[in-house]
Amino acid sequence: MKLRNRIRRSVIGLLAVCITVWSGTLLAEDEVTITAVTATYDHDSATTVFEGDVDLVSEDVKLAADRVEILTLEDGVNKITATGNPLEFLVMESDEEPASGSAKRAVVHYSTDQIDLSGDVTFMQGDVVINTQAVTYNWTTRELQTSQLDDGSKTSSDDRTTITIQVQN
Repeated sequence: MKLRNRIRRSVIGLLAVCITVWSGTLLAEDEVTITAVTATYDHDSATTVFEGDVDLVSEDVKLAADRVEILTLEDGVNKITATGNPLEFLVMESDEEPASGSAKRAVVHYSTDQIDLSGDVTFMQGDVVINTQAVTYNWTTRELQTSQLDDGSKTSSDDRTTITIQVQN
């Protein structure tokens, strides 16, 4: 009987995960597919956690991470936080080369079309490679800001940004 109840709770939890992930209203009308070794949904905190070889794919963003956490806020907007050692990202743009690279942490804000990257960030787009500790990138406006952590604090003066541009002869 206890095993049957645990199985039933697991199935209900996984159904809640699927509803959370694929609901168009929860993810700003963007379908997101996530695969992982494990998935856990906590109804009280409205948080879904995916762990182990996590792949997140949406129309605008692709992430490969160790862990992805989705928080469903009261206004229906999700905050997606991914961590890895490092994680890899790809940001698609309709008329430009995609932006890609790696970082230790990424926070995706679908409501503002923005990704905040922190921790040994390598950001690449076209012939430009940026190495820094933090990047905020808006894939609609194509604006990029470095040396600003997602919590608003500045990185230390020892963490300098390096930009490499490949010059064509």
